[in-house]
Amino acid sequence: MVSKPVHVEVRYSLMFEGVYQTGDGSGSGGIIDRAMRMRRIDGHETLFVPGSALKGALRHATLQFCHSLDSVAKRDPTANEACVKIVPYLFGEATKAEALRFSDAIHSGSESDQRERLELRTGVQIDRKTGAAVEDHLFIFECAHPSGLFTGTIEGYLADGPHREAVTCLLVALSKLRALGSRRSVGWGNIRQVDITSVKVEDGYDWKKEALSLWKQA
Repeated sequence: MVSKPVHVEVRYSLMFEGVYQTGDGSGSGGIIDRAMRMRRIDGHETLFVPGSALKGALRHATLQFCHSLDSVAKRDPTANEACVKIVPYLFGEATKAEALRFSDAIHSGSESDQRERLELRTGVQIDRKTGAAVEDHLFIFECAHPSGLFTGTIEGYLADGPHREAVTCLLVALSKLRALGSRRSVGWGNIRQVDITSVKVEDGYDWKKEALSLWKQA
């Protein structure tokens, strides 16, 4: 018998530690090669982290966390089977759509405050073979200094499957998220903290107890 899909809603906030860049690779039409993305909400421009960026980072973090449970899985074959299923169960795969939707994380500050924290920085393309700068490949990036919180929502319906283990792994991975955005290899986009502000699971799942238990094992 197929059970009713379980509705899950997770609300969170995050704060960056240093400069960050949430551009999409496109320029501003002027001298900037990669501009910050801003979104118009209620007539005002605001910084945001695209939901697609969060999904990609969180998928990777969830996969890493599941791998960290190998020692647990070796002692419990059932746990191993659940770990293998969790990532495609939550995030989808080639033949299956994702079960969750990731909203854009919206900045909480005013438009004037956000624009005051924007800055232009330069970079060069490095030849991987020689390690030297490539001639005529100077880039200008727009980045932002940390200020205020970004808030977002993860929501969806989880059908038959390891939904309890999946939700727990998702929450722990979200709490462990360490960086977002571009140029992470040079130290941009480091996250100071992620707070899970609300979790609603239709079956009354005790996520705090389970997430704490798995956190200690990771």
